[in-house]
Amino acid sequence: HQVLAGGSLIVAHAGLVEELHYEMGGKARGFALYGATTGEHDEYGLPVRLEWANDYVGDAHIVYGHMAVTEAVWTNRTICIDTGCVFGGQLTALRWPERELVEVDGRPQARYTVVGELFFEDAHAAELLIAAFNQLVLRDLFQLTDGSDE
Repeated sequence: HQVLAGGSLIVAHAGLVEELHYEMGGKARGFALYGATTGEHDEYGLPVRLEWANDYVGDAHIVYGHMAVTEAVWTNRTICIDTGCVFGGQLTALRWPERELVEVDGRPQARYTVVGELFFEDAHAAELLIAAFNQLVLRDLFQLTDGSDE
């Protein structure tokens, strides 16, 4: 997670509760990456998520994603801007400090599906896999080539 704008804005992949804003250890990292869960799993084997933003009372504004929503809406100084671009929704960005949302349409026919969450004991291996996956997605979305296709 990143603390920005003198502490008035925090950006975290899956959100961050107030008591973890200035922590950098395992608990803060886990929450920032995966969000709050009940410890249970749904019928697809995915963790059941808690709606932490409904109870947020911190001073900083939190921008996050991880779980796609149909519309980015402010809830208690938090906003989820994951509007499902990879699934054909929109790509949403937040202009700060204006609090202006900028949205562009995603592809009408996305080919990506949720296959579950991956867990690794080796954080470096996980980061390498995520980086490789992101490169493949970006290459596909923007129809980039590395020259080997020619």
